[in-house]
Amino acid sequence: MTELWPENLMDAADASSTVKRLLNVAASQLFDRTERRLVATVETTFVNDDKKELGYRFVLNPRGNPSYTFELFVARTFNADFPVVVENYHLEARVRHCENAQEFESHLKDLFGATKTREIVQIMAADGRPDREKYIPFFVGPVVYETPQPKHTALVLNDVAGWIDMNQLGKLAMDIDDDGSAYRSFSNGVTVTVTMLEEQKIQVSREVADHLRAQASMTLKYPKGRAQDDDEKLIARPPSL
Repeated sequence: MTELWPENLMDAADASSTVKRLLNVAASQLFDRTERRLVATVETTFVNDDKKELGYRFVLNPRGNPSYTFELFVARTFNADFPVVVENYHLEARVRHCENAQEFESHLKDLFGATKTREIVQIMAADGRPDREKYIPFFVGPVVYETPQPKHTALVLNDVAGWIDMNQLGKLAMDIDDDGSAYRSFSNGVTVTVTMLEEQKIQVSREVADHLRAQASMTLKYPKGRAQDDDEKLIARPPSL
């Protein structure tokens, strides 16, 4: 029986496009240059109804903030190949015609190096979520007495959150690798083992483990929180990294 559908039916029509490949490289480099705070995506659209002219939208988005986007420019091309027309919305020279890959790369360097482009990137990157390997959210709350089982405290570490008892809190305040401690050295980091509703093992950096120990010790010393003055409500605050 004759095969009527092409074998590469599910492949993107512009998968081999040099234009899109260069834009994807630029997007990947931006992610690294902004310390993984700013994401660039290359969105393919059809400019005309005949679907012969493609538009590649280069869209910026702060990591972890999907509602905040900015279209830096759009590259329009016929049949996913050169020549390509690049139109931006923030520079005085809005349109550039590039005949080949060399001209396209040269224009992208000029566009990305422009002062206004750098300002946009810096502003949007400031709203991006920091790299998880460098900045890990954690919090040990004050002891709560009004619970079904008294003397519990809240623990938030990475994406794990729950209640722990005073025994677990004591383990969190111990030194790394001590007998009974919640901390065990692992490779270049530390594995934290805690029991909430069930046992949880969480890998963190040694720096975060040290901050976590200090915070657990503070909660043990000041179960209801540490007051800044006589009139302030007793609350616990996580240390700043």
